[in-house]
Amino acid sequence: MSIMKKKLLTIVVTCYNIQDEIAECLDSIVRTNFPKERLDVLLIDDSSTDKTAVILDSYVARYDFIRVLHKTNNEGISAARNSGITSRTW
Repeated sequence: MSIMKKKLLTIVVTCYNIQDEIAECLDSIVRTNFPKERLDVLLIDDSSTDKTAVILDSYVARYDFIRVLHKTNNEGISAARNSGITSRTW
């Protein structure tokens, strides 16, 4: 009988029009030595108008510990962060 381990750490990354910076941030998270099976990365796209959403989706497609929430309206960093907190998996 196997027991599924709970996620130990959720990282919430809020994003709005940061296409030039987000890959460096996400690559840093991907390179961490933290066990990926215990890691939950939640990306919150706060209705970006540049290519941020496309970049986020490409990371979700490559890594099973990364998820994205695409907001339909830009509500600011605090609302985006709160969406991430309420969407964590543990």
